[in-house]
Amino acid sequence: MSDAPPSVGWRSWRMLLVAAGAGMVFYLDRQSIAILKSTISDALSLTNTDFALLITAYMVPYTAFYFFSGRLIDHWGTRHAATVFLLGMGLATFGCALARTLPEMIAARGLLGVAESGISPSIILMMTLWFPSARRAFATTLCQAIQAIAPVLAPPVLVWLALRGDWRWSFALPAGLSIGVALLWWSCDRNPPLRKPNSANRSPSPSLGLAASVRHVFTIPALRGLILARILSDPFYFFLNNWHTGFLQEHGGWSLAEVGRWTWIPWAFVPLANIGVAVSGRIAKPRGPATPRRPALAHCACSRALHPRPLSRRLSLIKVRWSSPWSRSHF
Repeated sequence: MSDAPPSVGWRSWRMLLVAAGAGMVFYLDRQSIAILKSTISDALSLTNTDFALLITAYMVPYTAFYFFSGRLIDHWGTRHAATVFLLGMGLATFGCALARTLPEMIAARGLLGVAESGISPSIILMMTLWFPSARRAFATTLCQAIQAIAPVLAPPVLVWLALRGDWRWSFALPAGLSIGVALLWWSCDRNPPLRKPNSANRSPSPSLGLAASVRHVFTIPALRGLILARILSDPFYFFLNNWHTGFLQEHGGWSLAEVGRWTWIPWAFVPLANIGVAVSGRIAKPRGPATPRRPALAHCACSRALHPRPLSRRLSLIKVRWSSPWSRSHF
């Protein structure tokens, strides 16, 4: 009996590229306001407190609607749900481009939080419908690696748009891409191979209510551990992601051009890390899927702990070393 993994058709790989595109515009939509924090604050006369309200206006609906987006995707199917969420992302980001006051920007960011809560669950379910279990881990990691290119491209591209025109173009471009990917998803997500063609890519209505579903999830030890890890780590990630470029400009003396020129560098290692974790899955395969990934993830965590220098200082050091070796004495 052959141990060769099952073959995957070209339609599945095409769907993977569409899902990766959805993940990329997801990151672009979310990072526009963080990268242009100082520019937008000056244009709309925002204080740091006002900017914090913008972040909260996005994060609260984004977090709360996770309780409902997955159930909507189960009920509607990925084709309908992902298309609606992507269109919502595009409209919300266009709203950010058109906003003239703080309340208008808050409303647009709130809609963006609702819409983006459905992107990751849609991609996860899509993977189960288009890829057999033996190929799903590789496909998911490949999709994540492609998505991780977006934070690398976001600083130079969005800053370039802001410097060569109105900063609002930095929202208009991701908005247009969101709508384009929505149309691609609607066109490509038809008759997944792991679902009967006449099922119309729709799942039966869940039998459990919301509260019962939450209780059921917390009865699974592995999921409890993952949820706890996300609760502990996500606040630091979002804080860094939303505030570090503004800090570099307002306290580090960086120009907007320097933000676009240098802040992509740390993100360039993320796709490489995704590939490294995927490769680690082939080490000691009989021990199970989680065991070989622990060394790679532990190495990432230890590397961060052993290099406690703040991100802003490390980026400044990289910038100075790259541009002028005689300036190292300043650090």
